Formats: sequence, structure tokens, C-alpha cells
Amino acid sequence: MIVRSTQKFAVFDLIKENENIDNDKDDDNEQFFNDLITAQDINYDNARDVSREERDQMVDGISKYGSLTYGEIPYSSMKEIFDVIKSELSNTTNQSHYFNLYDLGSGSGASTLAAVLQLTFKNAVGIEILAGLYNMSLKIKKSWEISSVGKFNCKVDFIHGSILDNWDWLEQSQPCIVFANSTCFNDEMFSTISENSKLLHTGSYLITLSIPIVVPKGSIKRIKILKELRLEMSWGQADVFIQKII
Repeated sequence: MIVRSTQKFAVFDLIKENENIDNDKDDDNEQFFNDLITAQDINYDNARDVSREERDQMVDGISKYGSLTYGEIPYSSMKEIFDVIKSELSNTTNQSHYFNLYDLGSGSGASTLAAVLQLTFKNAVGIEILAGLYNMSLKIKKSWEISSVGKFNCKVDFIHGSILDNWDWLEQSQPCIVFANSTCFNDEMFSTISENSKLLHTGSYLITLSIPIVVPKGSIKRIKILKELRLEMSWGQADVFIQKII
């Protein structure tokens, strides 16, 4: 960094240097993401085929869980989503915790990994109902545990189950970030997320696709929409709602 003769320019150059550092980190994280999923041969086409094969055998379960159509959030779109949260957090004082991340309908685990690389998380948990996709996510978990040593301190785990079941996995003592690739969720699944939003600590964030979450009646908490984005997804464009528990 070149320090100019006035304080004004010195501050300006410092800001520019920090921007460059952040950009380099973003590039490194995206390369890390691409290398990890490529090494495990995990991609949208493979995951979609695994999902389709299992869904064809779940005729009775599809109405209960929605269509379960597979879709992924590209890394670039995940970055745009979390840039909104990071910008909001930069205006928040006295943040003395790390967030936990919960990915509802985590699929192959690729989108979970993309989210993990956007913030400093303590724990990240993905919940997936389809066994084939869950097994793919275990490959990501294993590679993460090996490749993240010395780089990231976040513990990543995946649960084979439904978000309609009890939410005992949710840490309620501090704010968290809940992400739901919810375009194909049915009314019952949205209702479950809405009802359980009462469990979320004030300061938590909710990210959903297509439809925002509404706080259930009787809750003392409120949800504020921070931003609505229109972003590219694996299946086309989708509306993304970023909300905060206040």
C-alpha cells in the first residue's frame, strides 16, 4: 500500500487494499468450492438424476413433501445472497457470536458448502429427505473435514430426515441463519418453517425462494424483509427473500 501525504488519501488507499484482500479471499473460496465438488464428481446433472430415480419410487410421499424436484443454487447467486447479510451485519454492533447455518432441503450438499464459504460459521447442518442425495452430501462432508483443516473452523454435518419432523437439531440460544431452497415446498412445509420461526433467536436470518415466511399468529417476534432478489438458479431465475427476526 502506498501511503499518501494526507490522511484522506491514506484512508482511501487502506480501503482499496482491504477491498482487494476481500476479493482475493472470495476468489480463493470459490476455487476451493469448485475443486472440492469436482473431486467428488458432484454436479447438478448427477444430483438431478439421483433425485429423479428416487422420486419415481416415492409416489405416496411426494404429496406429503411437495414435488421434491431437484435444484441447486449456483455459487455466484449464493454469494449475492450473503453479500446482503454481510452488508447488514457490518452495520450491527457488538456481534460477539458466530452463526450456525441450517440448510433445509440440502440436496447433494453443494449449496450448503457454497453458503458455508460466505461467512464464518460455527456449525452448518443440512437436512435432506432423499437418501441418494443425502449420501452424496456425506461425500462433501468427508472431503470438507480433510480439505478445510487449517483454512476453516466450521463443522459441517448432514441429517437424513424431513423438516416436518421436530426441530431438536436447532440451536436456540443464539442467532442463526436458516436457508431453504423452497421453490417446490408445499403449504405444509412452509407452514412448518413459519411455525418454527418462533424458535429462532432474535437477530436470526431466514432465506427462502419464491415465497417469504410469515410469522405465525401469537408470536412475540416479527420478521422483516431485508431484500428481495431475482437471481439465476440451476433451473432458471427465482425470487429470493432475505428476512430477519426482530
